[in-house]
Amino acid sequence: MLTRKKTIVWCFIVLVICGWMFVLGVLVGRGTAPVNFDVKKLKNDIVSELTAAIEKEKEEKKAQIDVSMNTPVHSDKQDLGFYEDLKSTKELPEHINIKEVPKPEAVSLPAPVPVESSVKEPEPEKTGEKVIAKESVPAKTEEKIVAKEPPLPKKTTGPVFTIQLASGRDEKYADKMVGELIKKGYQAYRSSGEIKGKGIWHRVRVGEFGDRAGAGTILNKLKKDKFNGIIVTR
Repeated sequence: MLTRKKTIVWCFIVLVICGWMFVLGVLVGRGTAPVNFDVKKLKNDIVSELTAAIEKEKEEKKAQIDVSMNTPVHSDKQDLGFYEDLKSTKELPEHINIKEVPKPEAVSLPAPVPVESSVKEPEPEKTGEKVIAKESVPAKTEEKIVAKEPPLPKKTTGPVFTIQLASGRDEKYADKMVGELIKKGYQAYRSSGEIKGKGIWHRVRVGEFGDRAGAGTILNKLKKDKFNGIIVTR
């Protein structure tokens, strides 16, 4: 499309050419022109050049629009779905063994070495108190909090429902999300399953429910805390 500025420029050029043709016509009519011009042919050539220039500019504009429309748009959203594929996978329960912190051993103070001196020091008063060496307090060790997947109830009369919030290959991300949910008071845990051709996937789930209505109540509460999920069966 022609802009306003380009339209004004083309109009000015056409006016100049028309004025020049008028002057040439007057000179030719009077017979004072130094060279005889074919005015009709010259006019047709100028019009053809102007038409070709305008068509070329229109084609360039159209090509630019087509390129911009064909440019693919990339999405940055990470797919944490595949819920339907994960429902049929065999779950691998997590066995977490937390090593016991060794009890600190009592530190015994070395016996004082007597120093010989010629001057007798006064004997200290005897007291019934005993000196007890302070035990060294070990530094607190940080333990990674990962909730173990709860076992299925022994007696079930129907399907067991649970809420699935996320699923992906990143185990650290799943553990981090479980920790955040536990801090907010939810019974969250990580469940791992192997998908054929895709490897092991880690799912973040919350609770176990005997009916869908109970799971729906907790799901609404999770949505208020900005956690989106779906209700699935174990």
